[in-house]
Amino acid sequence: MMRFLARRDSATRLMQDFDTIDYGCKGFIDIKDLQRLSKNVEGESRPDSVLREMIRNFDKDGDGKWKFDEFVTALGYELERKEGD
Repeated sequence: MMRFLARRDSATRLMQDFDTIDYGCKGFIDIKDLQRLSKNVEGESRPDSVLREMIRNFDKDGDGKWKFDEFVTALGYELERKEGD
């Protein structure tokens, strides 16, 4: 998979996108958020098994949710790190 380095302006946009998908501002994206997103974009929700697999593919800590860094990775980006991070 090709990766892109997210600069500050890209990271800001990614955070806005994350916040839009994270219904209820919980600090993570779960299957319910992806159901809502797929229904809004595609007109119907994708099967739960497909959405669970999407989450599982990029869920680093195995909690069944995407935190911001996992969301960024799922979209094919890497966050730019400052020295010392």
